[in-house]
Amino acid sequence: MAVWNGGLSGAPGSDWQVAQLARVSALLGARLVGEDGESYAIRDGLVEQLNGSTAYEFGTLDEILAAGPTVWSR
Repeated sequence: MAVWNGGLSGAPGSDWQVAQLARVSALLGARLVGEDGESYAIRDGLVEQLNGSTAYEFGTLDEILAAGPTVWSR
């Protein structure tokens, strides 16, 4: 899911993994940035993807973590 080498990098395959990476990034005071430049953050208990001025809500952190690491269907 992620590798620590002075920077955190990973290839999440589920909303749960994104939520975990966003949570760790917030604890470290870091930013979580995707391969296309989008960023991910937790704001007011919501996991969000931010791309410019557009925000996409994944859902609440608690609900995503409770659901577990269900793999995204592609």
